[in-house]
Amino acid sequence: MRRKPPQFWRSTQAHFYQQQKSRALKSGNRLEARVILNDLRKRNLPPERQLPVVLGTLRRIDPFVFEELLLHIFEDDGFTVVRNKRYTGDGGIDGKFYFEDDLFLIQAKRYQGQISPHHLVEFCDQILTSKAILGLFIHTGRTGRPSKQAATAAQDHLTIISGQKLVDLVLRGDALGLLLDYFQVRSQRYQR
Repeated sequence: MRRKPPQFWRSTQAHFYQQQKSRALKSGNRLEARVILNDLRKRNLPPERQLPVVLGTLRRIDPFVFEELLLHIFEDDGFTVVRNKRYTGDGGIDGKFYFEDDLFLIQAKRYQGQISPHHLVEFCDQILTSKAILGLFIHTGRTGRPSKQAATAAQDHLTIISGQKLVDLVLRGDALGLLLDYFQVRSQRYQR
């Protein structure tokens, strides 16, 4: 008669398989994100087609692939990217990157409609808690008036990247230029 392994062994074994499955999923998402990013950049879309094609593509892909695509953009620009160990339960932070010694946070939202101001407020709390220099709220939806008001209240800690800014980031990959523009605007605001 064959005996069942003890309960702790079954739970350890299940945990091991879950970790393996998670690693394979992340690896597949990274690869898919790289393929999509390269494909979008190779297309040489005319300016009037860039916004609908890029946003349409980003809205159709898996949300985890969208996160990985954004992290690839920052890696490609030479930033040190820190990925989360898992996609869910990340506390609203989908990725981190460092510029010199400063921490920046990314939250990626693949929306069809308007973004929720509640998500912006929660992300601002995460930015302040983690002592990050800036949080990038990157989304594929529309930024309505309540969300713009929430972002304005946190303008020293948060920037929203969507629409044409997002398309430019995906196609040209100038993440450093985007950050430098933000800090230039911020310093001008304090000089007044």
